[in-house]
Amino acid sequence: MRHHLNVSASPKATSPSGLLPRLAAGVIASLLLWFSSPGLFAYLTGDDMMNIYGAWQKPYYRILLENVFYFTPGYRPMGSLVYRLLFDIAGINAFPFRVVCFLLLLSNLYLLYRTAAAASSREAGFLAALFASYNTGFIDLYYNTGTIYDLLCFAFYFWALGLYVNVRKRGHFLNSRTLIAFLALYVCALNSKEMAVTLPVVLFGYELILGRSGQGPQTGRRLIARWGPPVLSAVMAVPFVFGKFAASSPLMGNEAYRVHLGVRTYLRALAHYLEIFTLPPGSLSLASAALVLVLLGIIAILGRRRSLVFAWFFILVTLLPVAFIDLRGGYAIYIPTFGMALFLAVVIVESRKALARLIAGPGGALALQTRRLLQVDTFLFCLLALFVFHNSRPLGGISADDKQLQSFAGQIHNVQPKIDSTWRVLFLDDPFPSDSWAPLFILRLHYRAPDLIVNRIKTMSEKPNRNEIDAYDCIFTLDGQRLVRVKP
Repeated sequence: MRHHLNVSASPKATSPSGLLPRLAAGVIASLLLWFSSPGLFAYLTGDDMMNIYGAWQKPYYRILLENVFYFTPGYRPMGSLVYRLLFDIAGINAFPFRVVCFLLLLSNLYLLYRTAAAASSREAGFLAALFASYNTGFIDLYYNTGTIYDLLCFAFYFWALGLYVNVRKRGHFLNSRTLIAFLALYVCALNSKEMAVTLPVVLFGYELILGRSGQGPQTGRRLIARWGPPVLSAVMAVPFVFGKFAASSPLMGNEAYRVHLGVRTYLRALAHYLEIFTLPPGSLSLASAALVLVLLGIIAILGRRRSLVFAWFFILVTLLPVAFIDLRGGYAIYIPTFGMALFLAVVIVESRKALARLIAGPGGALALQTRRLLQVDTFLFCLLALFVFHNSRPLGGISADDKQLQSFAGQIHNVQPKIDSTWRVLFLDDPFPSDSWAPLFILRLHYRAPDLIVNRIKTMSEKPNRNEIDAYDCIFTLDGQRLVRVKP
């Protein structure tokens, strides 16, 4: 039986466009904005400046070609396209970047709901979206535009998966039009971030756990229609993986992406990410993480709900790309949290239904209105529990480094609004460490001068003499925390 968050028996209230589903969606969106809205006013980070500059240096045709030929070593070209478009529109004004990130966060909650509802029920979909709507573990998603790659990957990943699951839930197969749309969305997900390589495996798992074979005999044509999309997506992923491991790939040679295979490594990552979202650091040992994994599997099997098994499988598979590299913040498992949210949602829905059957007694059944009221009560109880939980884990503010970057960019604009692109600029002193490229990127991006020469005294192996300093066209230094112009 399909579940709805409705209390009215009228056709209008029980339809997907009814009031209560809209209220639930509004509550979920409000929960996200209530706790994370300070992130709307965060500034660009040093990594953002580097990413924007890299995208700005590429002509549009090259960025588009890298998105079409997704298997080339180009670095996440979908993110580069978004960075380039926003920079051309807004420069280094951070607010439009943050608005786009928050629009993606909100739309991703809808895509998560849509996929979870298709894999289980609408009620479980709403609860899964509620559980995934906000967590301090996602702090980078709220403050750091550099996670645009993760936001885009999630959007295209679940747009593709939701399309596939919704078609298959009805017992149909993807026709030529939906197959092309699905594969195009998958390419966009791959172009956003490497996490998308797990989608073919998820599709195979879905077919084995939840997939319907359809009516009629299992002819070769029907088998192709059923297994064709997972196989095609897997074939498409192969050249992508080879491209990312090519010698010219930006990921190669980066120590942060060096792979360390092993069961202990996987369990260490699982413990780390579970702690980020639910527990104080150091709460889980490797043995505890293994026990959690086994218990989830036992619950999934004993629960006799295929959606639980699928959620457990989803967690196992989608964690793989980040389990064997250096540990990161919670943003790294943005996609796997779908499985966690769905698992918890299904457990709560099924537990509530079991309790209702116990109350009704042998052979009894609760009235329709009572069952619907219990669904609403369940949602409200979970909302209250989450509100208390999130209040106990404050998000924190913008980092001192990001504030410093914002202050520096603002002072540059005030001290020297315009500059000649042929000038040579020197900083006698600046607030950044010697290994930071922030001054160079900020000045070139702010003045839109890609060849502007920017030197810093603190990075020079040999200090310039007075004549060499005087030869610069524009000179800045620090007066306490205030940036001042020395010349002209």
